[in-house]
Amino acid sequence: MTTLLGYLPQHTWEVVATTLAVFFVGLGLVHLVTGRVAGEGWQPTALTVRVIAAFQILLGVGVGLAGFLANAEPPCGQCGDGHWGGPTMLVFLGIWLAGSGAILASIIRKYRKKEDGP
Repeated sequence: MTTLLGYLPQHTWEVVATTLAVFFVGLGLVHLVTGRVAGEGWQPTALTVRVIAAFQILLGVGVGLAGFLANAEPPCGQCGDGHWGGPTMLVFLGIWLAGSGAILASIIRKYRKKEDGP
């Protein structure tokens, strides 16, 4: 994983890791408290959901810490346009953040729909 991170600008990796950590921990807390998952089909027991949620929270904390503990500077120094990676990397980061937000909104919409009706 460190080799992969070596080609991401440092600040971009920190934003990505923090975003993933917030999503993992936030949704993990929802699953831990409610003991259920949104969606149709197979519904695991509340205990199974809570065990998986606890692991999800630990994973989120680990990803969040990795964003700041892993050195993600390009191996060639300033050839990657600095800590943010230049305009192209910022555009890709914006697209990734928008896509992640859309996925999160979809998940939250499923939970709200499940609470409102059958």
